[in-house]
Amino acid sequence: MRFLQILSYLHVAPTTFSDIKKMCSYSDGKIVGQLNVLIKEGYIIQKKEIVDNKPRSRYTITEFGDQQLLNYIEFIKSLTEID
Repeated sequence: MRFLQILSYLHVAPTTFSDIKKMCSYSDGKIVGQLNVLIKEGYIIQKKEIVDNKPRSRYTITEFGDQQLLNYIEFIKSLTEID
Protein backbone atom coordinates (compact mmCIF):
# COMPACT_ATOMS: atom_id res chain seq x y z
CA MET A 1 0.00 0.00 0.00
CA ARG A 2 2.91 2.36 0.65
CA PHE A 3 3.93 2.12 -3.00
CA LEU A 4 0.49 3.30 -4.09
CA GLN A 5 0.44 6.11 -1.58
CA ILE A 6 3.82 7.43 -2.72
CA LEU A 7 2.97 7.04 -6.42
CA SER A 8 -0.32 8.87 -5.85
CA TYR A 9 1.53 11.81 -4.31
CA LEU A 10 4.01 11.90 -7.16
CA HIS A 11 1.23 11.60 -9.76
CA VAL A 12 0.13 15.09 -8.72
CA ALA A 13 3.57 16.75 -8.71
CA PRO A 14 7.26 16.10 -8.06
CA THR A 15 7.81 15.92 -4.31
CA THR A 16 10.67 16.10 -1.83
CA PHE A 17 11.44 13.49 0.80
CA SER A 18 10.32 15.94 3.49
CA ASP A 19 6.95 16.39 1.79
CA ILE A 20 6.47 12.64 1.42
CA LYS A 21 7.28 12.21 5.11
CA LYS A 22 4.66 14.84 6.03
CA MET A 23 2.01 13.12 3.90
CA CYS A 24 2.40 9.65 5.39
CA SER A 25 3.05 8.29 8.85
CA TYR A 26 5.93 5.94 8.04
CA SER A 27 9.42 6.00 9.50
CA ASP A 28 12.28 7.48 7.49
CA GLY A 29 13.68 3.98 6.98
CA LYS A 30 10.42 2.63 5.55
CA ILE A 31 10.05 5.62 3.22
CA VAL A 32 13.65 5.32 1.98
CA GLY A 33 13.17 1.59 1.40
CA GLN A 34 9.98 2.15 -0.60
CA LEU A 35 11.54 4.96 -2.62
CA ASN A 36 14.59 2.81 -3.43
CA VAL A 37 12.39 -0.02 -4.72
CA LEU A 38 10.33 2.39 -6.83
CA ILE A 39 13.53 3.89 -8.28
CA LYS A 40 15.05 0.46 -8.98
CA GLU A 41 11.88 -0.72 -10.75
CA GLY A 42 11.65 2.44 -12.88
CA TYR A 43 8.49 3.89 -11.35
CA ILE A 44 10.16 7.08 -10.12
CA ILE A 45 13.38 9.03 -10.52
CA GLN A 46 15.38 10.90 -7.90
CA LYS A 47 17.03 14.23 -8.56
CA LYS A 48 19.48 15.55 -5.98
CA GLU A 49 19.72 19.32 -5.56
CA ILE A 50 21.44 21.80 -3.31
CA VAL A 51 19.01 24.32 -1.80
CA ASP A 52 20.28 26.90 0.70
CA ASN A 53 23.56 24.95 0.85
CA LYS A 54 21.69 21.80 1.92
CA PRO A 55 21.19 18.62 -0.11
CA ARG A 56 17.61 17.84 -1.09
CA SER A 57 16.14 14.99 -3.08
CA ARG A 58 13.18 15.54 -5.36
CA TYR A 59 11.22 12.56 -6.63
CA THR A 60 9.26 12.45 -9.88
CA ILE A 61 7.03 9.71 -11.23
CA THR A 62 8.18 8.32 -14.59
CA GLU A 63 5.92 7.80 -17.57
CA PHE A 64 6.10 4.07 -16.83
CA GLY A 65 5.20 4.61 -13.17
CA ASP A 66 2.32 6.91 -14.07
CA GLN A 67 0.93 4.38 -16.55
CA GLN A 68 1.23 1.55 -14.03
CA LEU A 69 -0.62 3.61 -11.42
CA LEU A 70 -3.41 4.42 -13.87
CA ASN A 71 -3.62 0.75 -14.93
CA TYR A 72 -3.97 -0.27 -11.27
CA ILE A 73 -6.73 2.30 -10.71
CA GLU A 74 -8.61 1.01 -13.77
CA PHE A 75 -8.20 -2.57 -12.53
CA ILE A 76 -9.66 -1.67 -9.12
CA LYS A 77 -12.54 0.17 -10.82
CA SER A 78 -13.28 -2.92 -12.91
CA LEU A 79 -13.54 -5.03 -9.78
CA THR A 80 -16.19 -2.75 -8.34
CA GLU A 81 -18.33 -2.47 -11.48
CA ILE A 82 -21.67 -4.19 -11.40
CA ASP A 83 -22.75 -5.94 -14.60
